[in-house]
This record gives sequence, C-alpha cells and structure tokens, in this order.
Amino acid sequence: MDDKKITLRLNTRSQTGFGIVSLAFGVVSIGLFVAATILAAFLSEEQLVRQHLPGWLEILAAAMNMAGLVTGAVGETTRDTFKGAAHAGLAVNILAALFHLWVLAAGFML
Repeated sequence: MDDKKITLRLNTRSQTGFGIVSLAFGVVSIGLFVAATILAAFLSEEQLVRQHLPGWLEILAAAMNMAGLVTGAVGETTRDTFKGAAHAGLAVNILAALFHLWVLAAGFML
C-alpha cells in the first residue's frame, strides 16, 4: 500500500509555474534581442526617427531577461514540484544575459 502512495505522490507533481514563466521570458528576451539586432543592422542612416527602436527593444529584452532570472530562481526553491522548466528557464535566461552583456560591452567600445 505504501508503494502505491509513493507512486501517486511522484506522479502528481507538476512543473512549477515560475519555471514556465521563466522559460517564456527567456525565449521572448532572445526573440527581442534578435529583432533589435536585425533592425540595427538594416536601418539606413536616413531613418533616424526609427533609430531608437533597436535600443528600446534591447532595453525591453534585458528587463524581461532579469525578470526571467528572478522567476527561474524562485522556481528552483519551490518544493514537491518538477524543476525541469525552471532549469531550462535559467539556462535560456543566462544565455540571453550573455547576449545582453555582449551588446552593452560593444556599446562602450565604440
């Protein structure tokens, strides 16, 4: 009887909501980073009005990345849940943070 209770307890665990949100923030952050990079690469000099758009997209992506790191860390601390989404969310957000740091460092080198 105890084996059935243990099996039931193991099978009823679910992914933490914070981990899923962290993964979503990381994916959106990388998508915004790619969009900002493409816009910055293909905007012409005459399009000065839209020149601020890649910068704002990068700022929004960095903010979502920080939120993803925080929610991923919170998702790691919850008990009795699977932490696969939290692990994946942290990995994606750390990768995105490296991209954002690269953009920041390249901006100061100009």
